[in-house]
Amino acid sequence: MPAADRRPASESEFSWVRPLIGALVLFFIAAAFAYNHWWLPDRGARAQATVVRDRGSKGVDIEFTTSAGQRVKTSLSKGTDYRQSLRLGDSVTVRYDPEYPETAQAEKAGDIFGILGTFGCSVVGLICGLVAWKRWRQEEAI
Repeated sequence: MPAADRRPASESEFSWVRPLIGALVLFFIAAAFAYNHWWLPDRGARAQATVVRDRGSKGVDIEFTTSAGQRVKTSLSKGTDYRQSLRLGDSVTVRYDPEYPETAQAEKAGDIFGILGTFGCSVVGLICGLVAWKRWRQEEAI
């Protein structure tokens, strides 16, 4: 198509890109949730941690020793990493990735519905992006 016949790029021409990018972002978030929900309980190491600081509604700081003898201090977020109320000095069982022990989570943490919901939203975003792309391609053909 000669340069004089080309239409200027409009915003609608790239409207299909946004849902696809959103779908990819949600997919990677869901993959991280799935890693924490399934990989850590099956293959992660287990340790007893002690609550060393209560940060109120933000969660608690914990400290534990890995199987390799490394002392680790990290945080658990209230509502996502644990369900029960923890207080200073309480003991909690955590699972951690031996290569990245600071990513420890309380056992039984993770929400399967959150993982499935995030995967579901990424699929919806992918479908919306593909529908918008198909419509754009049909408009181009006219």
